Amino acid sequence: MQSPLDEDKGHNLLKDRLSRLLPYLLKNAAHHGKRTAAPSHAHWVITGVGSSEAHARFLVYLIHTYSRATAEYRPLSAFLKDAPRNARHAGLVVFSQGLSPNAAIALQYHRHFAHTVLFTAPLAALQAEADIDRSQLIESLIQSHCVTFVPVGEDTERGLLLRVVGPAAAYIAAIEWLHCTYPLGPKLIRKTSLETCLQQALQAALPLPAEDFLIHAQQKGILIIGAAPEIEYAQNLAYKLTEGLNIPHVRIQEALGFAHGPFHSMRGNPANSPLVILLAHTEEKNKALLSRVQSLLTHCNTPIFSLTTDLPEPYRILAYELTLNQWVLKIIEAIGLNLRQWPGKGEDLPLYDLRSL
Repeated sequence: MQSPLDEDKGHNLLKDRLSRLLPYLLKNAAHHGKRTAAPSHAHWVITGVGSSEAHARFLVYLIHTYSRATAEYRPLSAFLKDAPRNARHAGLVVFSQGLSPNAAIALQYHRHFAHTVLFTAPLAALQAEADIDRSQLIESLIQSHCVTFVPVGEDTERGLLLRVVGPAAAYIAAIEWLHCTYPLGPKLIRKTSLETCLQQALQAALPLPAEDFLIHAQQKGILIIGAAPEIEYAQNLAYKLTEGLNIPHVRIQEALGFAHGPFHSMRGNPANSPLVILLAHTEEKNKALLSRVQSLLTHCNTPIFSLTTDLPEPYRILAYELTLNQWVLKIIEAIGLNLRQWPGKGEDLPLYDLRSL
């Protein structure tokens, strides 16, 4: 006999998490500087996979923009071989909300670095899970005394492939940590301004009927086009659509690069052109640039939608996250997708248990 949770296919759980997201962001945005700081190294090596890749790249951008330090993004697979040569003179930052087994690939080298910062779910939430390997890893990191834990989200968000609270919360956590470690961080935003803009993001209507949106996206893909800095760390917008809606082809495209092949491909194959989502905001340079992109897209016979916000950088990504969350939820409910039994569930273990690789 099915339980009510099974019958709703995970929709109620997703809606519950989404209902807590905005209050959580506003609460944490009001407590800037409360995160635990780490030693202010001159260089950081930063990594993360999946949605955490976006947070890793976001922190690289923050460090380069708002501090005198430098940073580099390295994919997790780069740690399969060895620690970077510059490790003992650098800090390591790992993003992993659920402390994935993959994260251990980088964390195994934490003693090679001058210091390590781990952005992850609250330790109490992680330790409450009956996972011996994860518990041993946490205990090892705690005992090393050279690891700083930065809490992200409320828990690990198990049960669904799509996470929503942690991925948005990690941007706020990164900004707060930067302020605490390097006081020359971005200008702090007023809570009322953040709330107004994020409420607007939540109210953005799905631009197509849910079934039309999903059919076009699954058959022809989605192209997300934007400019710096947001396009540098927009990876989770693509993962959100892939994990939430099972869309196999979602690409991130820098606006100026659109004229270097992608436009010509779409122009030559109008019947297979992907749905386009533009990352827009109110700064004049961005408006002028995306206007030129749209002038090319008019020749491509494809749906074009814009995510628009009045938020300043580096907060804009939050509005894009929240808008897409709502779009994904509306499509999931309309189509009746089963979030608890996602395609390939349990078949991806070869890329998680890498201890013997």
